[in-house]
Amino acid sequence: MTNAGDGDDVLWHRPAGEVAHALFRESGDAIVVVDPTDLSIIDVNSVIIKFTDLARDTLLGSHLSKLVQSENQDSDGFETLRQTQTFHSRDGYRLRTKRSDL
Repeated sequence: MTNAGDGDDVLWHRPAGEVAHALFRESGDAIVVVDPTDLSIIDVNSVIIKFTDLARDTLLGSHLSKLVQSENQDSDGFETLRQTQTFHSRDGYRLRTKRSDL
C-alpha cells in the first residue's frame, strides 16, 4: 500500500497534460477555456453542458458572451477578464443557464 506523497502514487507517474485533462473533464465545477485575445470558447467541460443544455459543438468557437453575462460596467463587460484571465461569479460574471435567456 502506498501513501499519498511517497512518490509511488499512480497519478504522479502520468504526464502533466493527461492529469490536467482528467481534472478538467471530471471536475464538478463549470470550466470554460477561452482564448484571451478574442474571448472565443476553446473548450468546455461536461458541467457547462449540463447547466446550459447546449451542445459542446455549439459553444466551441463562440464568443464568451454566448455563455457568460457580465455585470461589470467596463466597455464590453469583459475587460476585467482580459486583465486577470480568470472569471468568477464573485466578480460579476454569471453563467447563462438553460433557464436564462441565451
